[in-house]
Amino acid sequence: MTDEADKRAILDLQQAWTSAECAGEIDDLCRLMSEDVVIWPADAEPVCGIAAARRLLQAGASIIDISISGEQIAAGPVHAWKTGRFTTRVDTGGKPDTIRGQHLWVMRRGKAGWKITGISWHIDR
Repeated sequence: MTDEADKRAILDLQQAWTSAECAGEIDDLCRLMSEDVVIWPADAEPVCGIAAARRLLQAGASIIDISISGEQIAAGPVHAWKTGRFTTRVDTGGKPDTIRGQHLWVMRRGKAGWKITGISWHIDR
């Protein structure tokens, strides 16, 4: 069972992530992840570790805005997961595009609070 404090902390983490991603603040994004983070991009091989995650995030399209809905959160003493639907507007070299899909985050609680240790997403076709 997830208590309200954990839910609030995870939603705050989500807000920090979306703000940093929209601002292109890669260092801020990396601070939200664990050193051993694994990212499974849609239809691609996993990216393992913070250095590889940084390279992946730096290579991404410029994000205009992100909205997330339908979040479901569950947490235990050490791990938590969050799912949700996203709509992301990106700028791909002067051409705006909208991407919709679902994501999964796995988080681990540490001394400094929750950190993202796994991310995956699926893009609606």
